[in-house]
Amino acid sequence: MTAGAAISLALMIALVSCDHGARNVLPGPGPAGTAGQTTVGQAGSTGTTGSGGDAGSTGVAGSTGDAGTTGVAGSVGSGGSGGSGNSGGATGAAGAGQGGNDPTGGGGGSSPAGNVVTNGDFSAGEASWHVENDTGHSITNGQYCVRNPSASTLVGWSTSGANVMLNGGTSYRISYQASASSGNVTMHVKVGLAVQPYTSDYETNETLNSGLQTFNHMFTPSNGTDQNMGIAFTFMGASNSTVCLDNVSIAPN
Repeated sequence: MTAGAAISLALMIALVSCDHGARNVLPGPGPAGTAGQTTVGQAGSTGTTGSGGDAGSTGVAGSTGDAGTTGVAGSVGSGGSGGSGNSGGATGAAGAGQGGNDPTGGGGGSSPAGNVVTNGDFSAGEASWHVENDTGHSITNGQYCVRNPSASTLVGWSTSGANVMLNGGTSYRISYQASASSGNVTMHVKVGLAVQPYTSDYETNETLNSGLQTFNHMFTPSNGTDQNMGIAFTFMGASNSTVCLDNVSIAPN
């Protein structure tokens, strides 16, 4: 062996010895650390449900109005007196009755005793009534209504049977209801002879508005006894209005 080979061999042995010593000197890996503890928090408690409000009390019903009292029945008329000889007995007197009260008011128009105007409430339609220069009319809600009457339109009443007479020395009351849809309408009312020359017994003017009004007047025939009485209604300023009449009557006062 040459000197160079011997030196190389010696170096290799030294290196191996150093490596083996180093392996014995280095410590091994340490033990694994312990796992940390995880603590789960407790859930919050559920809130208390609020109490429900009390229901409102029920309102008290209104009281019903009292009914009107019933009228007292009329007493029976007394019997007629016996006739003497060939004459018949006198007719017994009619019983008198008292009407009932209406605490709520507002009854319909009723015909007064002795009323000479037939169908003044138009319950029989147009019987005994007529229109001259008609612009259109109808019975509406029990009233006689004329649409857009001109100054020459006339609503008239005259008997369809025996003539109606007004005594010249008797006081009468005329009553009627009237309205005009536009208001501010003048209605002329005439009581007089139903045939020519149409002599006047009584005349007056009324101002109408949209509400149904009741009119009453007292009169004595101005030209003595009227043997054939009639009534006429004419209108001014009503060309754009509907004029209605109801409950027309004439009766001794």
